[in-house]
Amino acid sequence: MCHEKSFSSIPDQQEFIRRYQKCILALKEISKQRRSVEKRLEQAKQEKRKTEIQAKLMQEDKKWLEQQEREMEAEKQRKLEEKKAKEEAERVLAQEREREAEIQRELAAQNRMCACF
Repeated sequence: MCHEKSFSSIPDQQEFIRRYQKCILALKEISKQRRSVEKRLEQAKQEKRKTEIQAKLMQEDKKWLEQQEREMEAEKQRKLEEKKAKEEAERVLAQEREREAEIQRELAAQNRMCACF
């Protein structure tokens, strides 16, 4: 009607109105479906973001736990080394005491020998 100059009236107005209303309903349905698809797309994007955030948080938690494990292992190693050093110091001290006792015994034996003469 708009494009043809010679067209001035609608022959079957009732049919035109019926088709017009049908087109309007179809366009509304298409629009509704499009909004529904867009809404599902937005929800999917949000879920993807949540999943990415959760994965990132889990990765950070994993790194933190690994760091804690390394620190605990280092602390265990340090304590073990301290224990070994303490045991070694005690062993050396015991050896020194034994040497001192041996020297004391030798001195006592020499003193007894000197006392006899």
